[in-house]
Amino acid sequence: MSRWSLPLGRLFGVSVRVHVLLVVLLAALAAGGQGLPALLGFVAVTAHELGHVIAARGLGLGVDRVELWPFGGWSVLVGLESREPATRAVVAMAGPLASLLLAWVTVAARQAWPTDGVLAGYFVDVNLGLALFNLLPAGPLDGGRLWTAFRARRVGYRRAGAEARRAGLWLAAALGAGALVLAAFGVIRPDLFAVAAFLAWAAGRGEPAAYWPLRDLAVREAAFRRQSIWVVEDFAVREDAPVGAVVQEMRPRRLHRVAVLSREQRLLGMIWESDLFRALAERGPETPVRELVAPPN
Repeated sequence: MSRWSLPLGRLFGVSVRVHVLLVVLLAALAAGGQGLPALLGFVAVTAHELGHVIAARGLGLGVDRVELWPFGGWSVLVGLESREPATRAVVAMAGPLASLLLAWVTVAARQAWPTDGVLAGYFVDVNLGLALFNLLPAGPLDGGRLWTAFRARRVGYRRAGAEARRAGLWLAAALGAGALVLAAFGVIRPDLFAVAAFLAWAAGRGEPAAYWPLRDLAVREAAFRRQSIWVVEDFAVREDAPVGAVVQEMRPRRLHRVAVLSREQRLLGMIWESDLFRALAERGPETPVRELVAPPN
């Protein structure tokens, strides 16, 4: 939790906090006569984050809080990092879908009941912008989370997450460069600078280790009952590799068999993913894999 966030209240039983920079921005816009458009933007961002919250709860995840920032928000979900890619993808898509739904509802309401066309059009544009911008495949945007979820099946979560964060940094650099070019022609866009700074900060933070395979063994057993044929993924690690790092190299919807090698590339033994999961839960992520190899008889 950021020490610069202020409690706003609870919405659908979820704690909502607002970053102090957002409060300052809203106050500045209101003082400049843009209070109503600023409020509509605030509603759009909140609705976007509530889309993530509703999807997470529907999938059995806990929701710790929602933090609203200038030009974006952050839903802190409990247990998402331990779920399989399909679940992560659904939660990521829920935000843009909520924004698209709100834009559609606004258009439909505008046709049914005559309203202020300018404000209604602005609200539609804000929601469409939120949806489309967040679908870009760059971390920490929702599109970056989608990229990580599906790309992980080929390269593992660690590399997929790194790719998404790298794309986020490139996107931030592009936005910053675009703002500088516009400024050189006399067009000052502080919003572009702010979005670029936010993306660079969030992409640079990274995410906690994604130990997605650490699930209840009953879930794994149920999966075996449903699916009779599994693909086995083989790879080799050096004996001093920590268990946590090995788990992060695994891919969804695979069974993993790991060859543990000495520094001289001599085979010390083979271990299965279940051995890694048990060691991760009981001994911790820094446990070297050589401790999991059974001693020779």
